Amino acid sequence: MLLTDRRVLHSLVAAVAGVTLVCVVDSTAWVHRPFMGFLLGRNRIVAPNALAHWTGFRAGVPFGAELIAVDGRPVGEVADLVEETWARSVGTPVRYTFMTPGGRIERTVPVMRFTLADYISLFGVWLVNGVVFLVLGFVVAYLKPGRPASAAMFVFCAAWGLMMVVSMGDFYRFHFRSLYAVAQAVAPGALLMLALT
Repeated sequence: MLLTDRRVLHSLVAAVAGVTLVCVVDSTAWVHRPFMGFLLGRNRIVAPNALAHWTGFRAGVPFGAELIAVDGRPVGEVADLVEETWARSVGTPVRYTFMTPGGRIERTVPVMRFTLADYISLFGVWLVNGVVFLVLGFVVAYLKPGRPASAAMFVFCAAWGLMMVVSMGDFYRFHFRSLYAVAQAVAPGALLMLALT
């Protein structure tokens, strides 16, 4: 079995640590910078993640809507929009146009500062839980190599942990979006295998 070779396990640890490091660096780029008051996925869809004090939440930015224009200009890449927002002053009102199932709607949202408390409340939860799952999976694979239950536990924990860790980088550069999709597809099957072993 592949997981009985410690070199393979060490290589996987190094790869996962690298992915985690990139996601942490990408996500910490937000701290102490101006931001829109809401988060967007790569497809410009408003993410259903917000804190109650965020200006986008207070302005009624619709979760699941597609952002199509900013101050009347069509939206291009999300990363470019994030960087444009970083150049704005906190408190600057910005007019956003969204496409919803009911048609176009506009919301004016003041730019706000993304604080360390915002980071901990949002990204910190994903980081801590993701790392706990990853460590748990690696520890089980290391201590009980060659057992079907260990392999199933490792695959589930690695997939679930990677989903959480990669989520931290999912609102700016989107480096590992394909890895997220694979992990999301693998996790349920691995959990079923774990339950059956």
